[in-house]
Amino acid sequence: MKSPLDGPTPPTPVVGVVAVVWAVAAASFTMAAIAIVGLLLAQGIWWAILGLFAVAIARGLWRGWRGPRLLGIALGVVMLVLGAGPYAWDQVYPVLGVVMAVILALAGSAVIVLLVVPPSSRAWFARHRRRRGSR
Repeated sequence: MKSPLDGPTPPTPVVGVVAVVWAVAAASFTMAAIAIVGLLLAQGIWWAILGLFAVAIARGLWRGWRGPRLLGIALGVVMLVLGAGPYAWDQVYPVLGVVMAVILALAGSAVIVLLVVPPSSRAWFARHRRRRGSR
């Protein structure tokens, strides 16, 4: 059986973005579990769907697919807007809300920059990229 890691390894910026998106997926699944345990089934389902969406994006980014790159950029924009918006600040725990908003905004901007700026990242998602070891 062939492992997904048997193929070529993505460049470092893409690996960093995949790590951030996996962290979003893990946080989403954690929120889903908390919501479901708290008998908030509808919210738990939405968090689980967001987690599955993040897993699908991470898998596509790792493989070099261009569609998940666009979805990853969109996810980064959403994270940036949610982190920069005043509604992200928690009323009950204001310090925690500010810290989470800053982390979310920084992670969103990192995803956008790492998918758009580095030439190695752009080459990974090029339509016709050369395989390693091929001439």
